[in-house]
Amino acid sequence: MKIEVEGLEELRARFAQFPRQFNAALRSTLMDSLNAVWEKVLPYPPRPESSTYIRTGTLGRSLGSSESGGQSGGRPGIYQVKSQGTKAMFGEFGTNLEYAPYVIGDRETVEGEKGQTKTHRKNGWWTLTEIGERAVPKIQQLFEGMARQLAQWLDGQRL
Repeated sequence: MKIEVEGLEELRARFAQFPRQFNAALRSTLMDSLNAVWEKVLPYPPRPESSTYIRTGTLGRSLGSSESGGQSGGRPGIYQVKSQGTKAMFGEFGTNLEYAPYVIGDRETVEGEKGQTKTHRKNGWWTLTEIGERAVPKIQQLFEGMARQLAQWLDGQRL
């Protein structure tokens, strides 16, 4: 899932003379946004009665969670803020588990890509995209707060 924040370029332009302040605020907000996504990890769906598979909780742990969801484990397998060139910064959240796309991957995939199986969808498994969508309102609040803080800083107030 990709969440794009509108208005960042205008804000970056206003901070042309203060790139360190802008980049520090952006990095911090992106880290907070990753936490917002992490908080939204849903619990495992109930195990089908007919299933003989014994769950290990590996998928949940790889997302920094547990079978009960949320931020209840160690750090997720993919959890970082990266810079791309001098003008782009982005956050990544997810898991490196080889089988994860079959369980929590997007339901609609480009031809040839792995995606959530019909069985997992039928058995109530959510997708990482759905987790990201649940975090959008909080992420919007975080970026609005960042914009306010930066505007105050430009007006001579401290961050």
